Amino acid sequence: YYKSDTIYGPMVHAEIGVAEGNSGKLVAAVKEVARELAHQGQLILIDGPPGIACPVISSLSGANYALVVTEPTVSGIHDLERVLVLIDQFNIKPMICINKSDISLNQRDRLVEYCKDKNLEIVAEINYDATFVNALNEGKPIVNYDSKSTTTRAIINMWKRMQVIMNQK
Repeated sequence: YYKSDTIYGPMVHAEIGVAEGNSGKLVAAVKEVARELAHQGQLILIDGPPGIACPVISSLSGANYALVVTEPTVSGIHDLERVLVLIDQFNIKPMICINKSDISLNQRDRLVEYCKDKNLEIVAEINYDATFVNALNEGKPIVNYDSKSTTTRAIINMWKRMQVIMNQK
């Protein structure tokens, strides 16, 4: 694992070689270092992998909230259902972000209805945006690449909504 300084604060991250398995132990080690670096009461954000395997379980362990990013596709909805079962077992409050929400309006409507039926908070719907691809190609966060893009505004609004939810305790 590595410790890096960023403009946003310290970041703890790891590197896995090609064809090496990801392990919950590696995730746990990264989280432990992050806890050591964090000040009392400081928020720790963990970017977990997709799915429901061991590394996901490790990334969710000890969390209070989970931002679940999904897409309006049949497989996206299926994967959302699976990870929500896991999140529920950890008694974690989920928040939902629908990425590329405009790629299938029919599936988007199904996803929104599913979240409504399950009383899940959708904190953002982010449409497909080529600006995001451009930012990624330049190795920049979209919020720095184009501060006026619709995706940047959606991400900022999502973060504000998440902060409200997290401060409600």
